[in-house]
Amino acid sequence: FGAYGREVAMHLIRCSPVPLGRTLKLLIFDQNADEARKRFELAEPAAAAMASIEFVNASLAPGSPDWKRVVEEKLAGAGLLLGAVLALGDDNTCLYAALEMRSLLDRIGGYQVPVYVRLERYRQLGELVLGTENLAGFHDRLQIFGTLDETLSAEVLLGSKLDTFARALHEDYRRQLQGRNEPQRDVAWDVLPEHLKMPARWRADHLPLLMELAGLHLVRDVRSPAGLPPGQAEIELLAQLEHRRYAIERRLIQDAQAESRAASVEAWDQLSEGQHNLNRQEAARLPQVVAGLG
Repeated sequence: FGAYGREVAMHLIRCSPVPLGRTLKLLIFDQNADEARKRFELAEPAAAAMASIEFVNASLAPGSPDWKRVVEEKLAGAGLLLGAVLALGDDNTCLYAALEMRSLLDRIGGYQVPVYVRLERYRQLGELVLGTENLAGFHDRLQIFGTLDETLSAEVLLGSKLDTFARALHEDYRRQLQGRNEPQRDVAWDVLPEHLKMPARWRADHLPLLMELAGLHLVRDVRSPAGLPPGQAEIELLAQLEHRRYAIERRLIQDAQAESRAASVEAWDQLSEGQHNLNRQEAARLPQVVAGLG
């Protein structure tokens, strides 16, 4: 659970891929779990309030007795699993460990649970293995991420798709400011300071997941007609999911900057009805925004 593992954990905490009213649970396996926990709590003091995090002392090296003695027992008793992520540093070790994890999940009935394996250099070797791991009716059982060709791609370095989405969200926000006499907030994207662009990018990055959680399936790179407005149930759910995401983001930023807890974002049920309606209106416009982007 080094720097890469910590970033993966924080990304999961920020996007919180669980239903409203549920808490994301992270099981973290490390050979030195106590030390990993102390480093994580020191670096991210607010994380424990945003998710349930358990550190488990175990080696995930291929052939380790901990696979049967510790890891399988923990995962079998964990309830619904959304996925397993392995980032062990060495590509060969990580790929072998991913195959062992795939076998373990299949033994406990988790055929549909995806395994994400970080390979830095040997993507082609990983893709060769991927072809042997699909079962009829179950897809994406083993997925590769973090390779150099992926992280150094023009799309990641320049962020063109993400910025296009973030810009569209920002321009939608500006349109809603018209007639409200708030010139300090009505600023074009191209002259917006970088620290104010980042929240829009975070929102754009997580919105596809939130829309899926609200029952709105996105199909990318298609010619869309005008977006159809979602139903009231989807609007309500999406508004609350987006507010939860924003509250988590602000809490993590405030703790990192040692800001006052008094400045934390209020929970949904503590907001006024006027604030609820602003969130709902923003959620109702999202299909129109994404349709405009294809």
